[in-house]
Amino acid sequence: MYLDYFGFTQAPFSITPDPGFLFLSHDHKEAFAHLLYGVGDTGGFVQLTGEVGTGKTTLCRYLLENTPEEIDVALILNPRQSALELVASICDELAVDYPRDSDSIKALIDRLNAHLLDRHSQGRRTVLVIDEAQNLSVDVLEQIRLLTNLETTRHKLLQILLIGQPELQAIMDRPELRQLDQRITARYHLTPLSLTETIAYISHRLDVAGCQKKLFTKSALKQIYRRSQGVPRLINIICDRALLGAYAEHAAHITPRLVKQADHEIKGKPATSRAITRWAWVIPTLALLVFGGGWAYTQWPFEKAAPLQAQMENPQPPPVHGAMPPEQTLSTPLPAEKEEATAPVPEEPVIAKQEHPQTEPIAEPASNEELTVAESAPPRKTEPATAPADDQTLSEVAETTRPEAVDYQSELLALAAIPEIQPVPAPQPLPEDLVALLGSDLVLTDARTAYTELFRYWQLNFNDLPGHTACVRALSVGLRCLSKTGSFRRLTIYNRPAVLTLFDDQGRVHYVTVAALDGDRLTLNIGGQERQFDQAEVMPIWNGQFVLLWRPPLLEHNILHIGSQGNDVLWLRDRLARIEGGTPPTEKVLQHAYFDEDLRQQVIRFQERNGLQTDGMVGENTLLYLNIAAGESLTPVLTAPTQEKTH
Repeated sequence: MYLDYFGFTQAPFSITPDPGFLFLSHDHKEAFAHLLYGVGDTGGFVQLTGEVGTGKTTLCRYLLENTPEEIDVALILNPRQSALELVASICDELAVDYPRDSDSIKALIDRLNAHLLDRHSQGRRTVLVIDEAQNLSVDVLEQIRLLTNLETTRHKLLQILLIGQPELQAIMDRPELRQLDQRITARYHLTPLSLTETIAYISHRLDVAGCQKKLFTKSALKQIYRRSQGVPRLINIICDRALLGAYAEHAAHITPRLVKQADHEIKGKPATSRAITRWAWVIPTLALLVFGGGWAYTQWPFEKAAPLQAQMENPQPPPVHGAMPPEQTLSTPLPAEKEEATAPVPEEPVIAKQEHPQTEPIAEPASNEELTVAESAPPRKTEPATAPADDQTLSEVAETTRPEAVDYQSELLALAAIPEIQPVPAPQPLPEDLVALLGSDLVLTDARTAYTELFRYWQLNFNDLPGHTACVRALSVGLRCLSKTGSFRRLTIYNRPAVLTLFDDQGRVHYVTVAALDGDRLTLNIGGQERQFDQAEVMPIWNGQFVLLWRPPLLEHNILHIGSQGNDVLWLRDRLARIEGGTPPTEKVLQHAYFDEDLRQQVIRFQERNGLQTDGMVGENTLLYLNIAAGESLTPVLTAPTQEKTH
């Protein structure tokens, strides 16, 4: 609803676990490292816990998108099953054929074991991921322990990742599960974000959604953290509702008031009126006064009866107007002074009513650009009672009055007659230091700008392509995204421009495009401006995440292996022959469009030379390296063509 109003390309605060919005805080990096360990060669049994909404499922989705091609994954999202149903679900995930009408768990495990042995013989590994694992019963957990017994003399055939809420650890502490608990080789508990990480998290999601403006004030960000306690899911819900509220009010910024209102609406609590809160003490005070006055009135006749009777018997002449009674001293406050002294002081300054109403209407800014100019311009003949806070927007600043003696028409005519000449400011030089450059307002470091530059290296206009995300736009022109975590050495091997994710010393996220690599020097495109830096200057603020584009071949199948046949196999034979510098395949070989053992050994030799998993299968990584080794034209590269051939 508010996407077009704020200029978003996609919803920035959806609660679905979209890996494209993943924000890696310090804890999330550690948690992801534990998951990577669990799917590695030496991984066994890994447990990841965290409170509701801390990002466990998003990390799991991100892991699945970045799992090496030689790994088969069985993902269980609904663990409320019996032991038999769980094993059947694992078989379904791994495409294991089993008798559907059988109620024997042994029959299923035998089929599963045979499948795992077959995949292991092909150099592949199998990982079982169970989300919401706190819902597993004790019987099912015991069956999972038995599944870890499926092994060879040197390797486990099934690696297991348990992901769940803190209750999972309490379940593991039960005496009857001590055998399973002892098999867990790595544990990690994911905690909510800190205040600094919360601010960086919100900024990150706005950048990914294509927003290039600061929508949230500083106080609003602190209010979001206080009400969400740093839980990402709650942050998303509050921010989404606050943006909706700003859209409904045609506001340009998210203020603390909008955050509080959003939080009350989410929790189903009506927002408390400030006026009611401010004068809430009046009712009990009045009750106390009435009660006290009533008690005093009951005592009054007994104490004052005699003096009153004497006064009635000896009446005094009326006092002279303006004279002070002799018994009243100057130190005794007058009744009016008493009333003024006890009157409550209002919390906000009271603005006097104008004798001459203002005739010019207050126009709302037509756009965000006009709002920015108005905020930065100096005040014009206004003297506010109090200085506005640093996070107030124009709509929150109190109205002020102009001097009545000013002839506005003459003033405007005089200003129109004298043209105002503004000197053109000299362009500010960009900082040489990378961190200082990222922290300045002279360059744009949002995700949209970085991807626009990345597409420009491919001779493409990012804004002209259809799609809500960069990867969808890439698919529209036959390109594919590759999202990885690695080093500059890995980037050199891929040899394609890439978008890097950087973090400054305040935890803010910045996106830049690496355009060239030359030894220890690299060229970064920061907001459309190319600058050279040493790798040592970039490494401390880079988390290793990068996204690059590559052009895959037009194949019918995603993976080629023994038994594959057709035009895909013919393409593979021709590509390997050209890369190895040999003669093109003969007519007889081309007619043999079958992936046999000879072709598998040829693939293994290529994988060994390029440091790939030597499984003899052609998946995304091997296809990418075939693409790199072929040195296709019209493909942007990071290093010189002579260096590319060495890979």
